[in-house]
Amino acid sequence: MLKILASLSKIIKENEITLVHTHHRMAAFYIRLLQMRHPKLIHVYTAHNVFKDKLPLYKFALGKARTVAVSQAVQENILNDVRSVVIYNGVKMKQSEHTVNEITKCDGIKIGCIARLSEQKGLPYLIQAMSLVTNPSVSLFLVGDGELKNDLINQIKKLGLEERIHFLGYRSDVVECINSFDFCVLPSVFEGFGLVAIEAFMNGKTMIATDIPGVNEVVNSENGLLVPAEDPQALAQAIKQLAGDPEKRASLAAQAKRDYDNKFSYPIFLDNYRNFYQSMRKGSK
Repeated sequence: MLKILASLSKIIKENEITLVHTHHRMAAFYIRLLQMRHPKLIHVYTAHNVFKDKLPLYKFALGKARTVAVSQAVQENILNDVRSVVIYNGVKMKQSEHTVNEITKCDGIKIGCIARLSEQKGLPYLIQAMSLVTNPSVSLFLVGDGELKNDLINQIKKLGLEERIHFLGYRSDVVECINSFDFCVLPSVFEGFGLVAIEAFMNGKTMIATDIPGVNEVVNSENGLLVPAEDPQALAQAIKQLAGDPEKRASLAAQAKRDYDNKFSYPIFLDNYRNFYQSMRKGSK
């Protein structure tokens, strides 16, 4: 830790760095310590997630930081520790009209879930929901990897869903995957921000998501469907509804694309950060 501090201090001094922007609690802690040696150093911290296990030194680490929260939910989570402004994350993805043959070759309705295979993402509830969707033409594709993969595979086998739930692993062609889906689903238990929803909306797809802080700032009844977290029956009902109603899917998807363009586009994200940095410059004069 002392070596890291010494190395960072040397970089700051030699390059005459006046501002450091961090995105992780430990990084913020390092910069807070370095501000004791470099008192004029400006620290900007972006809080990306909702933490239930805040570190004891979290408030100290952000004591002199200008803090940005990626959602209202994240802002409320850190409100007792620091003051912050909300700047929604933007998504910069390549444009593509291509699809993935591995997905499109399947007949029927194709549902996509792009998520890390971890407890946070609520995937066991999604798999349970798929067991309640008895229509054999509805298939689920899981894009991502993580520590729960073997557990999820075992759950799928026990439920006899091997033919309808497909693991695609980590993919670099996420846009092409989204293009291949009829709609997406995000069954998270908690989130800082619904970034996956933004990715889906950008590419003109609607989404079923859990009604939790962070996610419900992006997905609403006009652009998608919200269901209670950890509720397979409600999730299954929503899947059945969208799978059986192409006009509803199209209407929600059209509004999702409009919401992306008007609220969550990458140019808007850049403008918000540009204004944030400029306000700091004005404040220092």
